[in-house]
Amino acid sequence: MKYWKVIATLVFMGDAFFASAHDTRESFVNETQQVHYAERVVMNELVRALSPSMRNAREMCSTACPETGGLELGIGLIGISRSDNGTNALINLLGLRLDGAGSEELSCQILNRGNTVLRPLEKLAADRISDHCRTSFYAARKRELAQVLDIQVEQVCRSELEILSVRDELVKAIKSQVKCEQQ
Repeated sequence: MKYWKVIATLVFMGDAFFASAHDTRESFVNETQQVHYAERVVMNELVRALSPSMRNAREMCSTACPETGGLELGIGLIGISRSDNGTNALINLLGLRLDGAGSEELSCQILNRGNTVLRPLEKLAADRISDHCRTSFYAARKRELAQVLDIQVEQVCRSELEILSVRDELVKAIKSQVKCEQQ
């Protein structure tokens, strides 16, 4: 009789382990999709913010068309992800010409990771980041931004030298243990 209880317990534990492994895998897939989606949101919001035609359209709306804060929210969502995908996505965002609140949010998310992001930052390949930005821009233009024709890739993506400069500033700040002032 005990033999069947042991087998039943092992089967139950195996099912529980499989379910747990499945949940972990599913969680990873969901997080990867969320990070990818957030990267797209950041690109789309930046292009829309830079576009004179989109700014004019927003000015014509009296209540429903102001900026949404989606850019900062997208960066924040990526920052919540503590996976390698999240770290890589934050580093990829260094290719964007962010300013103001978007730039501050990205810097804070990177600084909050501290030494865990230091090595990937130091190994950063500026040409890869630049290519990623350009590819993302053209893909977004085909999908969500087909109507926004008054923005060029150079207005959205940083040059390799600019990427290296931003990277150097962040590496210096992390090594100096600078904390983000944003709460």
